[in-house]
Amino acid sequence: MGHMDGLRRKGALPPHLRKRLFVRLGIPANVQVEQLTGGRSAKSYVLADRKNPLVLKIAQTRTGDPLFPIRPRVEAAVMQNLAPRGLCAQPVDAFAYGTAQCLIYHYLPGTSRAVPGPALARLLRKVHETQFPHRHTLPQSADLPAPLILRARAFLADHPNAQNLMDAIHSASQRSATAGQSLLHGDPVPGNVVMNGSHPMLIDWQCACLGDPSRDIAIAISPAMQVIHDRPPLSHDQIQVFLNAYGRPDLSERVKMLSPARHAAMIGHCLWRLDQGDTAYANALTAEVAALENSVLDHALKQE
Repeated sequence: MGHMDGLRRKGALPPHLRKRLFVRLGIPANVQVEQLTGGRSAKSYVLADRKNPLVLKIAQTRTGDPLFPIRPRVEAAVMQNLAPRGLCAQPVDAFAYGTAQCLIYHYLPGTSRAVPGPALARLLRKVHETQFPHRHTLPQSADLPAPLILRARAFLADHPNAQNLMDAIHSASQRSATAGQSLLHGDPVPGNVVMNGSHPMLIDWQCACLGDPSRDIAIAISPAMQVIHDRPPLSHDQIQVFLNAYGRPDLSERVKMLSPARHAAMIGHCLWRLDQGDTAYANALTAEVAALENSVLDHALKQE
């Protein structure tokens, strides 16, 4: 969910939450509230009639699916550390609200539709190379969640090229045995990066964790994640430009090596979202299956 100019509608907050905001931060009860559209895992509002607008994000404390677990408390802690480094917005407050968690941070004017791929690649490398204190407080990434891989394999069982797809997924999964200790954003999709002037910044850090940097890269270039944010899948050349901008050939090779398994995990995620009634993921699923097919075909051609 990006802070995209124009994608707002009038919002309303319960009186007791408005009172809570006044008591904690002195925010007037009659503050103008605009809801940001586009969020799938949380509701976000701009507290607009202020010299320095704030964002109020309300997220349910739940796990989400294995690929994108939702951890609001982790988000607040990570943003507190990264904001002074210019990697995200400055948080203001965080507190429990019933079964949900509220996070308040400074609004980032800008758009997530104009962020070039190379800018995101360079930003992700900065995140991955950040020395985060208290690393023991961050969860470890589930790089290739077994439930999603199994779901994808079941879905692909009737595919005309099923055996080759299964073999490629299995082979890539066997090569993924690395814990990885880099700080990951966890959800670096187009809607979560904002071009603030000439400076890209990331929002929505609730999936932050420690893990293999190639995981973040795979999500950033995932066809499904492009489609679900109303963009066409990246071309082969665009993906290569992204990888070149990141600037680590060893990691680029790892992204390619693990791509069948990562596509399978994303296919499993799309199926999970469809089970939740999110029909927008139907086209995303089709795009990710096509990418898996192309990945397996490319690998077969290289072996000839």
